[in-house]
Amino acid sequence: MAVVTTVHPWGDPRVFERGIERMLDLGLEVHLFMPEPAERATRPWDHPGDFHLHTLGPRGNRFWRLAQSALAWAPLLARGPFQGVWFHDPELIPAMALCKFIHPRAHFVYDIHEELPLEIHSKDYLPAWIRGPLSGLAAFGWWVAGRVFDSFAPATPPIARWFPAPRTRTIRNFPKADFLGRPEAPPAAPDPRRVVFTGTLRRDRGIFEALDAISALRAEGMDLRLELYGPLHEPELSARISEAVAQGWCAHAPWLPMDELAKAIRGAGIGLFTYQDRPNYQEAIPTKVLEYMASGIPVVGSDFPATRAILGSAGCGELYPPGNMGALKAAIRRMASDGEGLARMAQAGRTAYLRHFRWEAEQRQLDWHLDQMPDS
Repeated sequence: MAVVTTVHPWGDPRVFERGIERMLDLGLEVHLFMPEPAERATRPWDHPGDFHLHTLGPRGNRFWRLAQSALAWAPLLARGPFQGVWFHDPELIPAMALCKFIHPRAHFVYDIHEELPLEIHSKDYLPAWIRGPLSGLAAFGWWVAGRVFDSFAPATPPIARWFPAPRTRTIRNFPKADFLGRPEAPPAAPDPRRVVFTGTLRRDRGIFEALDAISALRAEGMDLRLELYGPLHEPELSARISEAVAQGWCAHAPWLPMDELAKAIRGAGIGLFTYQDRPNYQEAIPTKVLEYMASGIPVVGSDFPATRAILGSAGCGELYPPGNMGALKAAIRRMASDGEGLARMAQAGRTAYLRHFRWEAEQRQLDWHLDQMPDS
């Protein structure tokens, strides 16, 4: 089995902890093709099995990555042929289509993390006039992919609608039970002073709003601390976060392995999901929300359809209109002032996760894709 990505970093949960680990558990020989993982030493990932890493050259900027994606067919063909190829990035569609043409009996799985035609409209670095044409080009690329490749593994049901239903199975990004340590253990009592945010730190994920909200509530006399766990995506965030850290009410850890992250956030009082109102976030399944629930952390989240469906049924947090600073502050203020309510939400979130949102139940969808592979 070949796994190919030019975008995702070493240790990416969907690529490694859900995909590759399951393949190795089933006894498959896995060859991973990706740019040189400079973060390999600081992001340990070790799993028993027949695993081989093939680097596609150094990791570079966006244009370098596009070049690597366009040329990814060469190392894949040199090491192959493979019975199955599982690739993760839309930039790889042309190269993987060429490999499919040369080895038509190989089974190609396209793993789709985000709804690209919508996501393009949210890319601030693109001029507004070009987003529409690029979105249309992305939609055409998906149409071509639907006619070239063998099966499709979208992360959400809305993405699945783009691809042929008989060859598509959604694989949602549910956290593994071992994220909890001992799933049967009760969650730690939530500390209302601790507010956490996990995941990549980006402007469109509301990091400035989170910092502003906690700073304002502290000015009102609330003893709150903001903990940020994730890499910086935009340099302009660095100065603001460093200032908050220097003032003593914010902490930042760029990246932690999943088991260490679970330990670090355990006992927090509020988990933030502060994404801004962008088209690609409307129906995305927020993995961080599920991780908060698994850890027994009540949630303050942007009011999107997917978030509303999860939190509304679980009763483990509050929603606010994305971008509404007053509503965000009010939600944090109410929850941090109600210790008993936080404890009820913590237990409700943990219970909902254990019943409905565990990876151990979702991995059968990944197994369906693997079952489609040719035997020889």
